[in-house]
Amino acid sequence: MLYLKSVGLGGVIRIQKFDRASAGARAEEVDADYTNRGAPAGFHGSLPFFKPPYARLVAIDLKSGTIAWRVPFGDMPSLREELAGMGVKAPEQLGAQGPPGAIVTKGGLIFIGGGDLAFHAIDKATGRELWSTPLRETTGTPMTYQARSGRQFVLIATGRRTEATLVAFALGTPATSSRSQTGARAVSDSKAPYTRVCEACHGPEGRGGQGPALVPFKKESTELNEIVRQGIGQMPAFPRTEISDAEIEQVRAYLRSLTAGNGDVDHVFARKSATSDRDDVPSGDSGGRVGASATAGGGHGASAGDQRGHLRVHP
Repeated sequence: MLYLKSVGLGGVIRIQKFDRASAGARAEEVDADYTNRGAPAGFHGSLPFFKPPYARLVAIDLKSGTIAWRVPFGDMPSLREELAGMGVKAPEQLGAQGPPGAIVTKGGLIFIGGGDLAFHAIDKATGRELWSTPLRETTGTPMTYQARSGRQFVLIATGRRTEATLVAFALGTPATSSRSQTGARAVSDSKAPYTRVCEACHGPEGRGGQGPALVPFKKESTELNEIVRQGIGQMPAFPRTEISDAEIEQVRAYLRSLTAGNGDVDHVFARKSATSDRDDVPSGDSGGRVGASATAGGGHGASAGDQRGHLRVHP
C-alpha cells in the first residue's frame, strides 16, 4: 500500500522577467531570467474556484492499482472564517494545503501533519482518525526513532523562521496514563472559562481564529495574568468581573493540557530550530536509533512497512 496526501487547489501561473533591481537581497538567490509570479486561482479575495475538500489522504493498493480509501484531510481556519462571515456552511474538513507527507508505523498507524494546524494519527486500514493534537502549522514530514530505553518517539517540525520548532510525542508511561485518567475531570473543568472568554477569538482547542493559535502554550501564570489584565495587540484587557485570577489559571491549565496532547500520548519535548535549547528532554533517551527522518517540506507519501516502529495509539 502507498499512502499519500493529495492537494486539489488551482493556481494561476504567470511567467515574468525577473526584475533584479527591485528584488533586493533576493536577487542573489535567483539565477533565472524568468520566474513564476503566479497566485492561487480564486475570486472575492481568497475564495477558491473549486469546491472542497482541498486536500485528501489517499491509500493506493499497489498490487491492483486501485484506491483503497480516500478521506478529506485537515482544515483551513482562515477560509472557514471567511465562509462563515458570508453565511456559507462549510464541510467538517476543508482540507489543509502544504506538501509535507506521512510516515507509516508497523503498528498500523499513519502519522501526518501535512501543513495542517494539528498532528494526526490515522488507522492505515480505514483512514479513520484515531488521535490528533493542535499545533502550529506543521511544516515537515514526521520522523520516528527508538531510544536506548526502548521507548519510541514520533517528531514533527512546526512553524517557520524564528517560530520553527521540532516537537516530539511518545506513548505515556503507566504513571502518565494513570495521571491522565485522574486528571480528566480537572481538564474538563478548566475548559469552561476558556470556552466562555477565549474561544470566540482563539478558536476551539486554541487552534486559532480571529486571534492567533495558542498551542503549543508555554507561558507561566504571571505572564498570562498580565496579558489578560492589561491586554496585548488587538486583545482588550479583561477585568476580574469577567474572568477571575483562578479562572485565568484554569485557562492556562487547559491550554497546557492541549499542548501535551491527549489520550495516552505525551508531548515529550519541543526544540527550537534556531538558537534556543530544547525543553523537557527526557533523561537517558538521547542517542536513540533513527527509524526515519525528513526535512521540512520534504516528501509526499509513505509505504506500509517503511518504518520499524511499534508505536500504537488508542483512541
